[in-house]
Amino acid sequence: MEPVGIYSSVTIGKSDLARFYADRGAALIDDVRCILGKKSDLQPHPYGGLIDPETGHHHDPHNKLVIRYDEATQTLLYFYQLELRDPDSMAEMPSFKAFAEIAAYRNGASTDYVAFSPSAPNFLTDELWRAYAFTQDGLKEIDAGDLPRDRQRAIDVWSWQYYWGPIEAMFKRMDRGEDVSYFDDFFPHHCFDPPLLALLGLDRPAMDPRMAPADYPQARRTR
Repeated sequence: MEPVGIYSSVTIGKSDLARFYADRGAALIDDVRCILGKKSDLQPHPYGGLIDPETGHHHDPHNKLVIRYDEATQTLLYFYQLELRDPDSMAEMPSFKAFAEIAAYRNGASTDYVAFSPSAPNFLTDELWRAYAFTQDGLKEIDAGDLPRDRQRAIDVWSWQYYWGPIEAMFKRMDRGEDVSYFDDFFPHHCFDPPLLALLGLDRPAMDPRMAPADYPQARRTR
């Protein structure tokens, strides 16, 4: 079965984001410590992955989290690919709960959204499970059909820029018989901003042009 996905983009100034990372960054990427086995006292799950006794959550090794900031547009992408099958469990993931606290750091000028997709690769085509709008105090659940289509597509573009596009470019190289070992450190090294990587004890790798995303597909543009 395909993984599910939490998709969101938030408009936030650089200084406000720095405060958010300083205050909540450790909680934001604690799930990644669990996915990578870098947190103490983790327990193996019988079907793979690790359980964090502190939270009781199972962290599947196939889970992938992406948190990247585009300074030019002051847009933060939050994308969480999860091996889960229901929106209630998605809403309880520690990283998502920490991310929701960004509501208090936004300037409130924009309307930003979160969407829960039952199929992470098919965010634009499959009916959404759940949607939220940010308020100054947190998240307010809205009808999934009320998520503006243009905002959904904009979020999809950001997810292509920072996640699906580099993966697609790698597969195209693989199809041509090229060595794609360069992609081994895509997650987590290329999935987070430097302040979050530092909390994981990692440095941002040198820019590799092979990590550039493939062109955003025309089929997605017209959906």
